[in-house]
Amino acid sequence: MRILHRTKSVAESGREGFTESSSHYDVARMVVIRLAALLEHPEFAASARLLTTDEVAAIRTTRNIAAHAGYDGMNDDLFWIAVTVRVPSIIHRLLDSWPR
Repeated sequence: MRILHRTKSVAESGREGFTESSSHYDVARMVVIRLAALLEHPEFAASARLLTTDEVAAIRTTRNIAAHAGYDGMNDDLFWIAVTVRVPSIIHRLLDSWPR
């Protein structure tokens, strides 16, 4: 899945270079935007129920900040953890639930 590949790319870039002016920051923004969009598709409704209410709210809130509020509203440390730790965990959980 492309979202998971993008999280790996961000993680491999290292936290030191993860700033609002880096290309990996933009990739991280796209990760959250794409994940939020995926969860809004009706065909993924059953899988979305695997996530907690807090996880869904956090994804939507982070997406809104990344897409609309700009970088000033983003805590870079929390954003890094979200994209390199929490999102991959969510993606793996979703992938494990999908029929093969």
